[in-house]
Amino acid sequence: MKAYTTSISSWIDTMDRRWKQLPARESRRIVLYSFAGYLLITLVIIVQVVYQLNAGQNTMEIKHISNPVAKVKAGKNINEPKTAEDERE
Repeated sequence: MKAYTTSISSWIDTMDRRWKQLPARESRRIVLYSFAGYLLITLVIIVQVVYQLNAGQNTMEIKHISNPVAKVKAGKNINEPKTAEDERE
């Protein structure tokens, strides 16, 4: 684990040095493109969510919640150990 930490730390230091060596105009351009990409992805996700909400049903189906424990086979004791047949259900 220490090797990974050292490797990641050295990689981060290298990236930091490379970033500081970039001219100001180039670093601004990289930040601008990154922000534009982030904004584009955000807008696509928002449009997708709105489209899915409008395309779906406008009604909500309301059902009672069923208890899966209560669905025990007739004549079967709850305290019995499970068998291979029970595993396939």
